[in-house]
Amino acid sequence: MIKKKASDILLDIIFILIGTGLSGFAITSIMIPNGLSSGGITGIARIVQESFGISFSIVYYILSAVVFLLVTILLGFKESKKLILISIAMPTMILIFERLNLNLLDEKDLMLAAIYCGVLFGLSLGLIFWRGFAMGGSDSLAQIVKRKLFPFLDTSRILFVIDAIIILISGLVFDRNIALYALVTQYISMKLIDAVLYGFATKLVRLDAITNIPRELRDFVIQNVVRGVSSVEITGEYTGVKRRKLMIICSPRESMLVKRFLANNDPSSMVSVIALNSVWGTGRGFKQIDKEDSI
Repeated sequence: MIKKKASDILLDIIFILIGTGLSGFAITSIMIPNGLSSGGITGIARIVQESFGISFSIVYYILSAVVFLLVTILLGFKESKKLILISIAMPTMILIFERLNLNLLDEKDLMLAAIYCGVLFGLSLGLIFWRGFAMGGSDSLAQIVKRKLFPFLDTSRILFVIDAIIILISGLVFDRNIALYALVTQYISMKLIDAVLYGFATKLVRLDAITNIPRELRDFVIQNVVRGVSSVEITGEYTGVKRRKLMIICSPRESMLVKRFLANNDPSSMVSVIALNSVWGTGRGFKQIDKEDSI
């Protein structure tokens, strides 16, 4: 098993602290003071807070622990260990900002607050995904649903349904306008995540890698990223050297895991990443080619 360098671990911690700090500030200093909600476990925590008057940070701590336990039990410790740091850092940041009692906006402005939340959430999640981590919220729940119930469905589609249900419930608990503002926040957040990772919107990418360690990369992708790999033999026309090119279709976050693996183990690798609008096929997570909605 490849061990991370101390510098990489330090960078992971720094980016997670920055990312969770941005989210913690957005939640406690913008979302809650303006009576807004969101998707994910943030939205669930807001619903519980509004319904029972329990401190948001306490509810978030409990929900984070529940998600961590579910991932550990249903997906294994190999998956849950990726959530340890984020499951501690995120609730802690929320608690800190909750105690600071800050308020970004002088006057209550729901639209402006929704936009600010979307921007800060997008930057936060983008930085965390860029380091190859999951958020430990509805994204982890979507992964559980995919692995255990609907392996043929795309994770992003499952995630959309989960967040949509949470936002709809928020509309019932708070106000239907709050649900619309939550959609604004979600949309802006998704766009910012894509912008942080690649600068353009995409759900899937094709990653082509030419490396000196094709077998190690293949094993890493199959075992750790849990994606399929195809390969072809290519010839460098300048050198005449034959090598194998590995092709992987994955999410932007997963491509960052591959990039970091190669950076640590074969810095001379050449990697190209191409945004995909759609993928049709029989593979898990792809749109079925025989379905009418495969567009």
